[in-house]
Amino acid sequence: MTSSVPPSRYQTPLPQLLDETTCKPIFNTLKLQMTEETTTLRRDLEDMKRGYQSMDLKSKGQKEELSDLGSRLCLLRGRCRVKCTQISEKRSILRSLRWSIFELQQENDALKSQLLTLEKQGINIADIRKRYCKEEL
Repeated sequence: MTSSVPPSRYQTPLPQLLDETTCKPIFNTLKLQMTEETTTLRRDLEDMKRGYQSMDLKSKGQKEELSDLGSRLCLLRGRCRVKCTQISEKRSILRSLRWSIFELQQENDALKSQLLTLEKQGINIADIRKRYCKEEL
């Protein structure tokens, strides 16, 4: 298939041949731009490396701090367990003491009841107390 448009329309004109005097300044300018760009890129790369290194150091510091906090947390949990155990033991002791007090009160009430019964029977309790106190001394 041939097109109806002439081919000369799509052809770009060839650039004029450049001589050495016109090429050298262009080459030097391009070389200077490339070296400046390379220097800038190297500086940016070094800055990025320094940034990553400082981030890495911060990360290591934060990891160490987190580890330290974790160990402190473990110590606190251990202390809490010990305190809870101590509190539990003291509660148990209090329960047993309360029960002992209750039993003593019951015994005391029974003895008072017996004393009242003896008084109703006409027995002089004061004489018994005097005799009992003399025996203890």
